[in-house]
Amino acid sequence: MVNDFQSRRHNPYTHRVEDPRERFAMLTRLIEERGVRYAHCDLDNFAVDGDEERGNVVARLTDFIDNMPERLTTAKGGLILLGPWGTGKDHLIMSAMKAAILRYGFRVRWVDGLEMLADVKAAIETHSTTTLVDQLSQSQILVISDPVPPRDELKPYELSIIRRIVEKRYSAMRATWITTNVQTADDAARLLSGPVLSRLVHGALELFCGWESHRRPFGH
Repeated sequence: MVNDFQSRRHNPYTHRVEDPRERFAMLTRLIEERGVRYAHCDLDNFAVDGDEERGNVVARLTDFIDNMPERLTTAKGGLILLGPWGTGKDHLIMSAMKAAILRYGFRVRWVDGLEMLADVKAAIETHSTTTLVDQLSQSQILVISDPVPPRDELKPYELSIIRRIVEKRYSAMRATWITTNVQTADDAARLLSGPVLSRLVHGALELFCGWESHRRPFGH
């Protein structure tokens, strides 16, 4: 009985967008928010260049996309891309977002990690943290682009709000996707805290993009 309820309650097709024109409008809004650089991101044009590690990541992400509805239904729809800067994590996750919208009609919300942290600070100052947590907890798929600030450490109040958002989404069996610039999973646990990371990775696909950056430092 409980499993039947969960299956009906969390069927990803229940609230999907059926009209192809509305799906395209959703994608257009996402591109406006994310930036035109990512408008044409696709797994087909992600440069693998014969590299086995990159090829394996693309293959696993392709399988994730092909089985996205089932994964979302069974609370296995999380996605985490870890690795150094410049390895194409945003390209990869944008490809997944486009597929979620165009292929399946799922509702996706993307947020920039630094902007989210600024919103957290503003919400604390205006005593509206509950509103912010509720807003970021409702979308079918929430995508956070690098929630760790350049100072390489989250302040306690920032971490507490992120934990509330992740916990609320986890309890509601809603998918959370993130990219973060870390070298190892241990680094991610240190920066995001064990309780937050454990909820993000539970049932999620974890992909480590450990190859060389395509953005060379000046002079190289």
